Amino acid sequence: MKIIIRMPNHLGDFIMALGLIREIFFHRRGAHVSLVCKDNFVSLAHVALGKCDVYPLKGNNLSHISQMKKIKTRFDEGVLLTNSGFSALAFSFLKIEHVVGFDRLLGSLYFHGGIPLDPHRKRTEHQVDTYKRLLPLLGKKNTGKAPCIELTGSQKKQGQDLLHAQGIHSGDTVLGIHASSVYGKAKCYPLDQHRELIREFLKGGARRKVVIIGLPCERQELNVLAAVDDRVVNMAGQTDLETLCFVISACDVFVSNDSGPMHLADALGVKLVALFGSSNPQVTAPYSQPFSVMRVSGLKCMPCFSKQCPEGHFNCMRQIAPQSILKRVERLLSNEKKRESESCIS
Repeated sequence: MKIIIRMPNHLGDFIMALGLIREIFFHRRGAHVSLVCKDNFVSLAHVALGKCDVYPLKGNNLSHISQMKKIKTRFDEGVLLTNSGFSALAFSFLKIEHVVGFDRLLGSLYFHGGIPLDPHRKRTEHQVDTYKRLLPLLGKKNTGKAPCIELTGSQKKQGQDLLHAQGIHSGDTVLGIHASSVYGKAKCYPLDQHRELIREFLKGGARRKVVIIGLPCERQELNVLAAVDDRVVNMAGQTDLETLCFVISACDVFVSNDSGPMHLADALGVKLVALFGSSNPQVTAPYSQPFSVMRVSGLKCMPCFSKQCPEGHFNCMRQIAPQSILKRVERLLSNEKKRESESCIS
């Protein structure tokens, strides 16, 4: 049995799809599973899934078609996890006997089994479970496997070594922060409030350190956080997705907005504080740590799914006090896990 899976194009979706991938590996023991993904996800795919064939896609949609045509292996099953009709067209050149995917944007023209997919703002089902709705089309049941990335001891040591090079040593208490979002500012906790959170966290001891992660284009903007104290390290732009796994795994607690790195931390089993404003935690909360979500209650405008606050006040994030985040961080550090489906702030 040979199976090929076209992975999602965004980091958070890629991680959430790992629940489905783990189910496929479980049900198809002995099968040869291959992935198709954007070229910058190849190293992450190998970290998450070990040895499997990965076909990288470079460039634009038109070039993807020519790249797919070059794949000569014949597959028995195909799973398409993107919503793009263009991706479905490119996938069709593999001439797979049985293809399943989501019935949107003409993709169903190339499917042998498809399921309807509601617009994002109308969904109440977690995205991990949405991906798993494809399992019955493959003749399999959902056994409840969550997205999970298990690092080897060597990989964890690489994360520690990367932090050591930044002046962070064994025995330090490390707070990781992801303060940005490729989707837009409406998802992001304000930098001035992040600065206050960092200042208060560092008051807890001389061996407390903070690591900021982000994209190369965000590095200059995030320098405002590194300027708080010399115990704050700005690693934005200094990791690829593979080494980002290693760095996040070395954090004691990770604070993030709804983003790919948030889902990555969740899959790695790192303790989380997940800040939600414009997006819907029912759909994209950390799957294994739904109790990690912090959000404001009583705002009729949320979730708005906008890239910028349409109301202009940004209360969905501004009303989450740095002190309340710090309290959650301290509780996680002291292993006082209060499991709740969601924390609301009046």
